[in-house]
Amino acid sequence: MGGMTRFDAERGLLFVDETDDGRRLDRLLISRLKKPGDLVRRLIRRGNVRVNRKRAKPGTRVHAGDVVFVPASLRRPDSPDQPPPPSLVAQASQWPVLFEDDTALALAKPAGIPVHAGSEHPWGVIELLRACREDPTLTLAHRLDRETSGVLLIAKGAKYARFFADAFAARKTEKVYLAWAEGIPEVHEGVIFSHLRKGQGPQAKMRIAKLGKPARTRWRLVLPWPHSAPPVALLALFPESGRTHQLRVQLAEIGHPILGDRRYGSETAVALWRAHELPGIALHAWRLVIPHPKGGALQLAPPPPRAWRSLLGA
Repeated sequence: MGGMTRFDAERGLLFVDETDDGRRLDRLLISRLKKPGDLVRRLIRRGNVRVNRKRAKPGTRVHAGDVVFVPASLRRPDSPDQPPPPSLVAQASQWPVLFEDDTALALAKPAGIPVHAGSEHPWGVIELLRACREDPTLTLAHRLDRETSGVLLIAKGAKYARFFADAFAARKTEKVYLAWAEGIPEVHEGVIFSHLRKGQGPQAKMRIAKLGKPARTRWRLVLPWPHSAPPVALLALFPESGRTHQLRVQLAEIGHPILGDRRYGSETAVALWRAHELPGIALHAWRLVIPHPKGGALQLAPPPPRAWRSLLGA
């Protein structure tokens, strides 16, 4: 008879015993470490969790004798022992609410704040909202990059979280983003189609690759602005797929990187954004239309950050 799966917290190593043979990796970590499922699965997909020094998937089955590496973010004490600072909770209470009923809450997320806790950020939007509203059932209905501002939908409870997740998966939603990009396109609209694939390693970037997953984005020129150095343009983006960093990679691919994007953009685009001391990157989730659990549709459209006006000298 085997003993209980042993966890060496100091080294971050979980030694799988016979009692957990054949168990899903994500469920083992959620049960053993008492961490939120969305955080566990996200870190597994990013490659932060390793099984026998190899990448794995949330549904990977572990076996007796396997050694699972657990990153520091999953070894930290839970939020009841380390509550968010009151100053951050107070900020969360001031975020603009776009819609609220008994099924969901929609807010205008500021740029520079992650939607959930991670290896570098002990608290994100969802943790701060749960704290300031004293509601542990709040659940992210979708994701936005930390650097991106705009509409973020929060489900109230597992039932409605599943409803919204199904709507996103079935592409029953309409999403429109606004972005300031370097340079002015020669045409007023277009379509970007490419295949995207993540590179190797926990910090690897998404890249164009023939064997990657297909990604398609329609775009339209909203406002050319030749008066800055370099010239820039405000673009409306209509993603028809939902790949990681899709808009950021594809705009860089066509030579119009998003301002402020240090990961995929140019030095010039980053320098211009920094010169205006603006947070995050120039990408804003401007419009979201999604079915409502009780009929009809939610139509959410927060305006772009007021700070963007500084690009126009306003």
